[in-house]
Amino acid sequence: MGVRFCQCSGGTIYIGIRDVGTVVGISDGKRLMEDIPNKIKDTMGIIADVNLLNQSGLEYIEIKVSPRKSGVHHRDRALYQQ
Repeated sequence: MGVRFCQCSGGTIYIGIRDVGTVVGISDGKRLMEDIPNKIKDTMGIIADVNLLNQSGLEYIEIKVSPRKSGVHHRDRALYQQ
């Protein structure tokens, strides 16, 4: 799913929210805010907008990827080429 998410029109992924929209929260949001952007950049070579959000005292993460017209790579291997 990650590659399809990063190609074409981009999109948003939420961590700590159920599919129906209920916030369930995450643990150690501060650590994830450091780890997630680095892992995305290191493995796919793209920059994502990663935000730590809070609703009713529960933290969750929003990951936004802008539309791309160039290829997406995973550790120097092309995953997607347009």
